[in-house]
Amino acid sequence: MKKIIVFILLTAACLLPTVTRAQESMGIANSNYAPTQSVHLNPSSIVDSKLWLDIHLVGMGAYMYNDYFYFPQASVWTRPFPEGRDRYVLGNLYRGDVNVDVWGPAFTLSLGKHAIGLHTAVRSYTDATRVDAPIAKFIFEGLNYTPQHGTLYHAEDMLATSITWGEIGISYATFLKRRQKDLWTAGITAKYLSGINAIALDIATIDYEVVNDSDLFVSPISGKYGLVEPGFGAGQGWSIDLGFTFKKMLDDVDSYVPHTSMADCSTKDYRYKLGISLIDVGSIKFNKGAVYQEYNNTDAYWSRFDTASFTDLGSTDQNLNSNINNGGVQNVRGTDFTTWLPAYASLQFDYNFGKHIFANLTAIQGFRIQAPFGAHRRSTIALTPRYERKRWEVSIPVSLHDFRKVQPGLMLRLNNLIIGTDNLIPLLAKSDMNAADFYFHLKIPIVKSPYCGGKKNKKGKKGKSGKKGRDDSCPAYQ
Repeated sequence: MKKIIVFILLTAACLLPTVTRAQESMGIANSNYAPTQSVHLNPSSIVDSKLWLDIHLVGMGAYMYNDYFYFPQASVWTRPFPEGRDRYVLGNLYRGDVNVDVWGPAFTLSLGKHAIGLHTAVRSYTDATRVDAPIAKFIFEGLNYTPQHGTLYHAEDMLATSITWGEIGISYATFLKRRQKDLWTAGITAKYLSGINAIALDIATIDYEVVNDSDLFVSPISGKYGLVEPGFGAGQGWSIDLGFTFKKMLDDVDSYVPHTSMADCSTKDYRYKLGISLIDVGSIKFNKGAVYQEYNNTDAYWSRFDTASFTDLGSTDQNLNSNINNGGVQNVRGTDFTTWLPAYASLQFDYNFGKHIFANLTAIQGFRIQAPFGAHRRSTIALTPRYERKRWEVSIPVSLHDFRKVQPGLMLRLNNLIIGTDNLIPLLAKSDMNAADFYFHLKIPIVKSPYCGGKKNKKGKKGKSGKKGRDDSCPAYQ
């Protein structure tokens, strides 16, 4: 496997057979009863959530997809599992992403016209773009695939980035304006990032020939790569999320303060809402056990490639430098590099049909920041009808990935537990399977504030609300 990884580095690929697409958890991302999840799509969503306090305990999500490798007529229940096949077409370019998130303790808390939140997570994201067909074939078949031996291939503009990091985020949201039935909110999340691992690659142009299963010829190659020795604290960085939401409410909201006696200890409903957000704008600078290398029109003839050792960062980098450019002077070399997160912009529209029935349309447009490396989140459009109650919820997201592949999903929220998938097909029927995903969250939702309507005083006298034994003088709710 490590030899394959180095071959990918030399020839600008990172498309493993299990490479995956970003998982969005569309079934729960726009729920009014899941602010610890919706904050990651739009931080302004937490200020008028149906929950006064949402305590997240643990969660995980992973979504697998690629457009080259697949299992024919298979489902997750198929036994025995069929052998994989590929979609090789000379001249085609292939892509793939990886998104695995482990969500730790988190919370969101309504403070009347304001809301705060905190989350912890370990996240991993990998993407590869413009991987040419011969490279994908070598990865699938191995370097001993003789039909491609002795042929000189050309490829260009291939990108691959893999980042793993831990993050701690602090969120704040507030009302911007209340006027009659119009409500504007805004939110922000600032995140501290601790880099764990990174492999980054940007190949401008390459001509390569696999002479046989042990010899590789490259001439020329122009590009750059970055490697880091895995470990917590390998890099540090910051990122930010921004969000705004407009709501057309069913009632006047001039004096509306959610989760207080001024709102009957609850929240007011909207007819529709429109949100816009900018997510994961930030970067990590890897400077601990890191290597950065650039090549410009460099040659390489790597004999006995199959016997080289790639057990760690040191041996990998040493083999690359001793064989590329025939051991000559390298173009640019450094001990640190910066990788940008897979940032994206999102637009959300949510409509309330009444009787707890909603429909949501969310669009995500990813963009890559290269300075010098950056991951790229794929574009997604999802239409999600849902039935939403206080203690349970069901939604059926139908997603269109990269504007070409439609996937139905299913999400169930059962009070403390959220389970779902954005790709239901492998669970229901046999098909050419190249995608599968699953996510879950365990949390403690608290709908009503214990301070709403006042809190009991020791003498049982009337509080400021005028009710005996109550006192709603808490400044946070004024």
